[in-house]
Amino acid sequence: MPELPANLGTEFSAKQALALGVSRAARNQPSLQRPHRGARVVTSGPVAVNRHARRRHEAMVSMRALAAVLPDHAFFIGPSAALLWGLPVPSETLRYPTVGSVRPHSAVRRSGVLSHRFQLALVDTDADVVQRLRMPTLNPVATWATLAPHLSHSDLVAVADALLWKPRDPGGWHPERSRAATATRSELQGMIARGRWAGIKQLRAALEQCSDSCASRPETHLRLQVAAAGLPEPVLNQDIWDGAEWLGCADQQYPDFKVCVEYQGFHHREAQQYDMDLNRRQRLQRAGWIVVELTSVHLYTYPGEAVHRIRMALTERGYRSS
Repeated sequence: MPELPANLGTEFSAKQALALGVSRAARNQPSLQRPHRGARVVTSGPVAVNRHARRRHEAMVSMRALAAVLPDHAFFIGPSAALLWGLPVPSETLRYPTVGSVRPHSAVRRSGVLSHRFQLALVDTDADVVQRLRMPTLNPVATWATLAPHLSHSDLVAVADALLWKPRDPGGWHPERSRAATATRSELQGMIARGRWAGIKQLRAALEQCSDSCASRPETHLRLQVAAAGLPEPVLNQDIWDGAEWLGCADQQYPDFKVCVEYQGFHHREAQQYDMDLNRRQRLQRAGWIVVELTSVHLYTYPGEAVHRIRMALTERGYRSS
């Protein structure tokens, strides 16, 4: 197999390879993937992770290859831009790269690429387009404004929540972990106010329900399900104390009823995290709290089960729906 120059990288265009003197045989060797016309990707080993992470990895590889052949005026938008910023979009939305351009430039016409051309009033390429992982993309706030055609209401809220989230320091032991939010509500409002984005009604509806206190996509979905069921509004991601003893930081809590709710995501299965969860559960229960623990099965596989379990715990503590 012909060797490629080390400075060519793992994703490159055929033109870049030609400029470095790479032969046609080397540019077209079977070991190179061709996710887009004129683009080449050095084949890597399999990614031994779950299917959602694998889809994200494959989407990132495809985007890097596409970036090598995009015209200078094009940039990533929508789900592709969200992936670059680590925003929580479903992996299913990453099947095709999403790119944009601004008039009077033409839209990108490529097979397997979703393209959109914006009015000049919507996207300021000098202020809104930045480099992320060496790829041109919209900044996080503008990215959110381009997601409405691709996401459900709950996922559009989840991305807004991720932008507004201010990482906490549970218990106050590590203040250095706290940081400012990626965006403010006024910045999201200002982006909507620029004009008629595709799905602007969905953006406005999502903004009405967003929160700065949800740490993950499932937490947002759970919050919205609780609100739709008419249950009391919970306190989100706040410390629970019993006098001077710190009991834990709950995803959701109802202090008046001493009920707290924890969503146990995939990382809670790790041994160290499992031990921490067990100790926290014991502290809370000793202090008289009911701990409702939920997984993706309760939240997604059996719709309504998460809300049912929360309602049962509240009812046990005297809650009565009006």
